[in-house]
Amino acid sequence: MKYLGGKWRIGKAIALAIKAHTTKRTCYVEPFLGSGSSFYWNSPHFKRVLIGDLHKPLIMMYQEAANGWKPSTI
Repeated sequence: MKYLGGKWRIGKAIALAIKAHTTKRTCYVEPFLGSGSSFYWNSPHFKRVLIGDLHKPLIMMYQEAANGWKPSTI
């Protein structure tokens, strides 16, 4: 599985862009928490924050790993 995340290096820039284009800042929704960098930079500026991971294959992989699955080596 390819990892599509990795917003840590650009998390601050993402937050600055969001702040520049929002005024009310009542609710911030972060559907792909990952390492939490976007959450880290954005959460102080919003009244309400909703976070989670909605990437089903990633969730399934973590569930299987928690149940003892180990990837095969090639």
